[in-house]
Amino acid sequence: MTRRVLALLLLPLLVLPPAAPPPATAAEGTVVGNAAPSWQTNGIVWALAHARGVIYLGGDFTAVRPPGAAPGVGEVPRRHIAAFDASTGALLGFDHVMNGSVRSLQPSPDGTRMYAGGEFTTVDGASRRGIAAFDLPGGALDPDFRPAADGRVGAIAVAGDTVYLGGLFTAVDGRARSRLAAVSAEGRLLAWSPAADGSVRAMTLTPDGSRVVVGGGFGTVNGVGKRAIASLDAGTGALHRWDGEPLPDCAQVSALITDGDTVYGAAEGTGGGCFDGSFAADPMTGIERWRDLCLGATQSLAVIRGVVYKGSHAHQCRYADGGFPDVKATRKGSSWHLLGLRASDGAMTSWVPNTNGRPLGPRVMATDGSQLFVGGDFTTVNREPQQGFARFEAAPDRTVPSTPGTPVATSVQAGRVTVTWRASTDLDDGTLAYRIYRDDGAAPVAEVTGFSRPWLRPVLSFDDVG
Repeated sequence: MTRRVLALLLLPLLVLPPAAPPPATAAEGTVVGNAAPSWQTNGIVWALAHARGVIYLGGDFTAVRPPGAAPGVGEVPRRHIAAFDASTGALLGFDHVMNGSVRSLQPSPDGTRMYAGGEFTTVDGASRRGIAAFDLPGGALDPDFRPAADGRVGAIAVAGDTVYLGGLFTAVDGRARSRLAAVSAEGRLLAWSPAADGSVRAMTLTPDGSRVVVGGGFGTVNGVGKRAIASLDAGTGALHRWDGEPLPDCAQVSALITDGDTVYGAAEGTGGGCFDGSFAADPMTGIERWRDLCLGATQSLAVIRGVVYKGSHAHQCRYADGGFPDVKATRKGSSWHLLGLRASDGAMTSWVPNTNGRPLGPRVMATDGSQLFVGGDFTTVNREPQQGFARFEAAPDRTVPSTPGTPVATSVQAGRVTVTWRASTDLDDGTLAYRIYRDDGAAPVAEVTGFSRPWLRPVLSFDDVG
């Protein structure tokens, strides 16, 4: 029997019924992997916060520019703080002049005020040392909120009329406060005064509001050994239990968030044996529910609909469920800067868009409940120019799978042809389907599904016995 020669066309697509329309959302329930059009910044974005349909940005930038615009083109002055429409990414009129970096942003629970912390000493020419408040939705600087910190305010948490502050300061309003303090919504310094011996970089409240979980580069809190993370009474500042796995002395906690059930933390460090990953913990005990051991510092976290998004420069996640080996040898030192983990167990999802790093990439994340906002020092997203800020929507999914490997047809048995090809990959879906066409046929002779990720591209096959 003469062996048939097949003309093959392999088309990767999502696993759908043959007559189904194109996908509207990512198959695993993540936000989509393609970034939506958004304005950009000309410098690092250190802080993000969402309130009333607006995403607020703080950082080292001095100007913003339209989507797709090259550096220096179409720039509009925005000195360390800006606001974009959360749904469109368009620039809004919120415009203030800060004379130094903004490192933290946090809205009040009712969305009527935005607190900004950082290294500035004036706002619009008025004295504001490290902390300021803006009334929403109008955006005016609050003239009466004027507590003064003598160093960086790098973390803010708000509960009712109490504003908790963390950072590098040693005094507020001239009174000793060792990197932790609280003020009222009117700006009055409160008695809450736990003491940390190193920087406080992150804060979040437990779901019941009774405790403030703080993270940073400290080794003791209130004179007690508490490496990088501690739980404090929201009223008194006294220590509560936090029984998570100990962190090494080289580690710092860089981000803390909660979804109302769990506290999620991010860590970074330098040197062998350090912890660079993320973790999930019981908010009242600190007992960990999972920990990812990826290497490459984690800078930021956000949680949306059961997925924890992390911004990092992860280069090795071999111990994570669904993770990858060290990419330094295979990707010339590059890293996966954006990853999605299942909130339930920390397993890796197939959400794998990427940024570059200048030098680290993503520095902060925020959400409006459906979209993911990312800020940092990157200048590209998915290899396309986009500086400082990116926005990932819940839909539509416009990601396009990569081209599959060249199909190879072989036959070692009369009447049977085996077709093999290297799997494609996609930015937000792991299970793809491939339609196989014979010769110039209009209809596929088969559809084969296979699972893949950028670091896992198996060889797939189909036996044609028709």
